[in-house]
Amino acid sequence: MKRLLLFLTILFGLQGRMQAQITMACPPNMDFEDGNYGYWKFDTGQCCPIVTVPSGQLFNRHMLTSGPGVDPTGGFPIVAPGGGNYSLKLGNKISGKQAEKASYFVHIPSNINNYSLIFRYAVVFQDPGSSHTNAQKPRFEVKAIDSATGTPLPCSQFTFVASSNLPGFTCNGDTCYRSWSTGSLNLSGWNGSTIIVSFASGDCANGGHFGYGYLDLTCGLFQTTSVVCVNTPTMTLNAPAGFQTYTWYDSTYSTVIATGQNPTIPTPGFNMTYNLVLTPYVGFGCKDTLTSTITVSNPSFGIIYDTICESQSYLGYTATGTYVDTLVNTQGCDSVRTLHLFVKPKTYSTINQSICQPGSYLGYSTSGTYVDTLVNVAGCDSIRTLNLTVHPITYSVLQDTICQGQTFLGYSTTGTYVDTLVNAKGCDSVRTLHLKVHPTTYSVLNQTICAPNSYLGYSASGTYVDTLVNAKGCDSVRTLNLTVLATSTSVLNQTICEPASYLGYSSTGVYFDTLTNVLGCDSIRTLNLTVHPRTYDTVVQSICQPGSFQGYSQSGTYIDTFANANGCDSIRTLQLTVFPITYDTLTQTICQPGSYLGYSSSGVYLDTFVNSKGCDSVRMLVLTVNPMTYSVINQTICEPGSFLGYAQSGTYLDTFSNANGCDSIRTLNLTVNPITYSVINQTICEPGNFLGYSQSGTYVDTLLSATGCDSVRTLNLIVHPITYSTLVDTICEPNSFLGYTQSGTYVDVLVNANGCDSVRTLNLWVKPMTYSTIVQSICQPDSFLGYSQSGTYLDTFINANGCDSIRTLQLTVHPMKYTTVIQSICDGDSFLGYSAS
Repeated sequence: MKRLLLFLTILFGLQGRMQAQITMACPPNMDFEDGNYGYWKFDTGQCCPIVTVPSGQLFNRHMLTSGPGVDPTGGFPIVAPGGGNYSLKLGNKISGKQAEKASYFVHIPSNINNYSLIFRYAVVFQDPGSSHTNAQKPRFEVKAIDSATGTPLPCSQFTFVASSNLPGFTCNGDTCYRSWSTGSLNLSGWNGSTIIVSFASGDCANGGHFGYGYLDLTCGLFQTTSVVCVNTPTMTLNAPAGFQTYTWYDSTYSTVIATGQNPTIPTPGFNMTYNLVLTPYVGFGCKDTLTSTITVSNPSFGIIYDTICESQSYLGYTATGTYVDTLVNTQGCDSVRTLHLFVKPKTYSTINQSICQPGSYLGYSTSGTYVDTLVNVAGCDSIRTLNLTVHPITYSVLQDTICQGQTFLGYSTTGTYVDTLVNAKGCDSVRTLHLKVHPTTYSVLNQTICAPNSYLGYSASGTYVDTLVNAKGCDSVRTLNLTVLATSTSVLNQTICEPASYLGYSSTGVYFDTLTNVLGCDSIRTLNLTVHPRTYDTVVQSICQPGSFQGYSQSGTYIDTFANANGCDSIRTLQLTVFPITYDTLTQTICQPGSYLGYSSSGVYLDTFVNSKGCDSVRMLVLTVNPMTYSVINQTICEPGSFLGYAQSGTYLDTFSNANGCDSIRTLNLTVNPITYSVINQTICEPGNFLGYSQSGTYVDTLLSATGCDSVRTLNLIVHPITYSTLVDTICEPNSFLGYTQSGTYVDVLVNANGCDSVRTLNLWVKPMTYSTIVQSICQPDSFLGYSQSGTYLDTFINANGCDSIRTLQLTVHPMKYTTVIQSICDGDSFLGYSAS
């Protein structure tokens, strides 16, 4: 907590009576301890004098300081010693006539007569010495004015300049500083008013020397009452630091009791009031008076009865008993305390319990010993020990294979069956049966062969049904649909151009080939082929630039391919020569009124003749006719430079001889521009840059202004970083996530809350659908997978990834066939195993 920095003392009453005192609440954030700039008003402008306009808080102009750092020039703390966590810095080490101001509106209650404000400050000035008057030097100003009328308060206007001879200044070269010091503003007599208290810093008026300062006002009020114990022989009076003299009077101002900031005096025998007169250093305010009330206190006594539980303590005691202690009371004197203490013991219990998984007992579901601390009927700890045994569920897995029509453990179809039984512990026993039932299998063979081949013993087209044994030892009914194909023939008549080929042939003729047709059988092909040859032509030609021949305008050999009467390639070779235009340039200087080649005025003249190739020859004449010359120079320079011997803005005329021996009249229009200054506050996004900078900070550059002179630019740059996020997700095909439908890593650049790039990385896995196709033939009246009619059936299941699994069943159902055979045999013979009618 801040102490001894802001004192608000209010006195009232008539002369000769005891003076009483009222303590007020602290104005909000007057001490900056909210860690922000709330309730303060900020200006910027120029010096000197200091003239400002509202600007709001600006970076590097009005800055809160905190932490253990020190000023780089003065080496003093950047936070007022003995204060709180924050102080305010006004200004910086950048010169350029800059001025900064911070203001606070203090309302003085109407019932308060005497009101004093004490502030802490520290300043750093660059002293220009005798080259500047005091009115031009860097400064630190403190002012108080009535907000209603604008009237300055008496004894409340202070200006500290670089040449100040006030005590406490230290100089190092041309830089002088004063560490943390105390000043006062007497606001007495302004009760009911709102006073604007302002603090300002300023550079020198010429812009070449800086000045800045630190400020602190806090709300720890001056201690105007003290308590001393009756048996203490002496006591110490306390006053705020930073004043030149301290004079302590009795309550009537008739006797000086002591002097100094913290004098020691004999303890009075009864309550006493002292008056303190504070005298500041010259130029740091007016005299002020504070009142201190001393209360003489006697010892106090107290008796306490209390009950606690075992392992607890009360006032440092843990056992039943009576304890007498001598302490210090709120007045700082002896306080005799008697404690009558009773300690209640803990209780203990043990439970042995067995349960079955997945049950729980008293909130526990795994075997173990658990110790819980509860509250017994006496309100103290009850320690319960639970010895818990959890019998697990037992599991067994059976796998078996049977044939269709058989059963195993009551099941007769393929599947996984889970049954819950009771084990030897009386708990669940889960049995899993994986049962496989092999059905009768069927197959259909559709086979095509070429004559005179055979397949499975058959050489004629037809349908053949055989019953075999499959790999599982069951019936396998095989149906063979056999097609026997004959040999085919074809004739091709074809014309091509040289050097192409057709079916591997490039010469005119008749060709016979034996191939395999689309059915896989022999195909006899006859090819009647005609091959047309290429034709060639050569052209030699000369032309002049810029003409063209057959579309070409440059010398060279060009080969073009056209189509001849047979539609084949006709190759033409063009040997072209292009004679260029020739050029000649004459440069001549003459004086008026002469002429050259018929021309008498300055200019460029082109004449065209015919060269030895019969093509154009262009002659260019560059003719200069020199008149009397005039020149005008518009020149801008920077202060303090000069141009052609002139250093001030103006128009100057000079007459010379030009290079041609003629009069040359020169007019000089000269402008002399001053140095300029600018401040830029900029926020950008990473990884961008502004004016070449890419990190947060303050940068001072000397550039060229629009006039080409020095321009001192201060850049206050804040760089917001790129933010990054990573998402990992899994979806099923054909779903999408954030617009993406395929597995992969996707990086998207979005915009974050600062308006900057937010890079989002998405690691996406798209689990695919699975597909399966079953081609099955059955005989009526059988069924397969629940279907009993020919057709294509689509079923959707869930695969091992939890995604769709689409099964396609192509089912063919063969109808029953019925045949009638009428056969006669002789007695003793048999037919199809039968021997009787």
